[in-house]
Amino acid sequence: MSKKFLSLILAAAMILSLFTISASANTTLDTAEEVKSGKVINGKFGDYGTSKFYKINLASDGKLAVTVETFVIGGAVFSLYDSEDRLIKAASYEEIAGTLPTGLTNLWDKGEYSIRWNSSTQKSRIVFNYDLKKGSYYFVMKNTGFGPTGTNFKITPKFTSSGSSSDSSSSSSSSSSSSELIMTVEVKRGNTLRLRTPWSSKDDVSWSSGNKTNASVNSSGRVTANRKGNATITARNNDNGERVRIRIRVVD
Repeated sequence: MSKKFLSLILAAAMILSLFTISASANTTLDTAEEVKSGKVINGKFGDYGTSKFYKINLASDGKLAVTVETFVIGGAVFSLYDSEDRLIKAASYEEIAGTLPTGLTNLWDKGEYSIRWNSSTQKSRIVFNYDLKKGSYYFVMKNTGFGPTGTNFKITPKFTSSGSSSDSSSSSSSSSSSSELIMTVEVKRGNTLRLRTPWSSKDDVSWSSGNKTNASVNSSGRVTANRKGNATITARNNDNGERVRIRIRVVD
């Protein structure tokens, strides 16, 4: 074997090795950080154009509400993929702060969402609602803004199972009997607070207070702290029967 031919083989082997290493380094879904429903993901963006990956495992079919909050000047891109690397489109979304302008990515209509911040609050907060089957899913957050490396973002996934027959804690088999305490909020007497639910903004939701003397709530979920003490606020989704409770602690 000539030296020239041997050198060509070695050069080809080096090129193949480089491609192999590069492909291995980009298997980001395989190394995604696993997260749980109800737990806040406090993340930091890398350089412009880089992404962060997170994995959530769903034990049953149901609804997944994902609250995404960013603090990047300009924005970020959020997307959700299934275990087959297929992009999932949200069933609905709610713009709480910031906007989701259409057409800023070529996959917007399939589920890749470009988030733009609110210049007044200097952040964005969007709730994405998904109807999903049992399985593993991946959140992807991509930095497309103009903030520096290390800019913070938050993702809060909230999963509600569509199957309630296995829940033996209730005397009724209907999901309408379930009620989950999701948080305790402290409010100063005389102040008001707007509460939001994990459901779509299009759902019919009714609000009630267990102690109107301490804290009352209107039909939009705005709580008024009337007197020192505690009150439990209940939000009921009249479309699917689900309920969530928020404990209000009024302080002087």
